[in-house]
This record gives sequence, structure tokens and C-alpha cells, in this order.
Amino acid sequence: MSGRLPRAQVRPACVLLVMLAALASCLLLLACAGTEPPDAGTLLPGEPERHLWLSSYASLVRRADLGDAEAARLALEMRQQGPWVYGMRFEATADQLQRWREQSLAAQERG
Repeated sequence: MSGRLPRAQVRPACVLLVMLAALASCLLLLACAGTEPPDAGTLLPGEPERHLWLSSYASLVRRADLGDAEAARLALEMRQQGPWVYGMRFEATADQLQRWREQSLAAQERG
């Protein structure tokens, strides 16, 4: 006897091994699914980018409202180009727009 199992006994063992590997893969996927960030599963395609642009714009608005001329210029550009570049509209009040324009112009005149 050569120590090898007959072919009839090897085949069920291989099938069982493949089934166990498939089950382990499924369990691993289920375990990993529970470790995602809370909002990751609820975001639609394109939503992470949308969130990034909204957060960036909000940060620029805060800085522009505090007098940062470069932030004011960027906020104005984002608001103007929003629908075409970012696929969304960015909101600002008329007062904010006026202040940002004045800040941007003053910074350009300074050099």
C-alpha cells in the first residue's frame, strides 16, 4: 500500500475542503462588513465626494467670514462653478458674497 487514499475517498474530502473555504470566506465578509464606518454603507455613489466638497466649502466660508481673502476668493469660485465642476450648488447670503468680493478685490489691489 502506497499510503495514498483511493480516488473515491479523495473527491469527497476535496469537496468538503472547498465548501469549508467558501463558508470561511462568507464568514470573513460578514465580519468585515460590521467594521465599516457607520455612514459608509448608507452613502450613495458619489456621496463621499459630495461630503468632501461640502466640508471644504464650509471651511472656506468660515475662514472667509473671518477675513481671509484667499478663502473668500476660493469660496466665490466654488459657489460660481459649483453646478459644473462639483455637481452641486453652494449657498451664501448676499452679505457674504459682497464681503467676499470686497476682500478678494482688496487682496488683488495689494498685490
